[in-house]
Amino acid sequence: MCCHGYKKPIVFERLDEKERKIADIIFNLSNVEVRYEASCHHTPSDDKWGDLEREVYEQIERYALNGRGMKVKGVTFLAFFPLLSRVIREYGVGLREDRSFQAYFEGMEEWSHNLVLYKMFGDKVNVILANPHRYDEKFKELVEHVEKCCVRLGELDSKGSIIVHSPFGKKEENIDLEKYLKNEKDLRFFTVHGNVAVRKLNPEDPKDKRIIEDLRKLPEVWRR
Repeated sequence: MCCHGYKKPIVFERLDEKERKIADIIFNLSNVEVRYEASCHHTPSDDKWGDLEREVYEQIERYALNGRGMKVKGVTFLAFFPLLSRVIREYGVGLREDRSFQAYFEGMEEWSHNLVLYKMFGDKVNVILANPHRYDEKFKELVEHVEKCCVRLGELDSKGSIIVHSPFGKKEENIDLEKYLKNEKDLRFFTVHGNVAVRKLNPEDPKDKRIIEDLRKLPEVWRR
């Protein structure tokens, strides 16, 4: 799974030392970070989600749709975002200014979302790419999972089509531009997570320019 996924309710006595330190920390998420968290989730289904899971998801989704930031307790990450809680523990994401949750999703550093996914799935994906004859339904599901979980670059071409730069190359995709970016104007570059556009990228801003360049290199990163 990506950042989403629900584990059994956290029992405080079973937490290790690092988890105990994280459990009571209050993380202040920006509106962009809340959007990334919301796009990590699948819509709760009756057969897999209980009341608590659905309540957490709906709160995050509601704040994301309203463009609001929110406070999240560390124990929520430990329970609902097992991958993200792991990188918080191992790399200090959310605990250091240079390793914010937004940088985690948009960056290409060792501790970033895309590179953590590469470490999880890289070998398997490389086997698929090297052995196309083995591209059966099981492998197809893995590739689709990786592609949707990666944070990718979306780009509007001159015809108004949305081109997405994924780990497997550029392609035209159906992306929901209205869900979170209702009032954005002059939108050309944006980050994509799942099938939604999370935030606008400004090529005139040095940081955003670097993100655009990095996300364009996704296929190279996944093949190195």
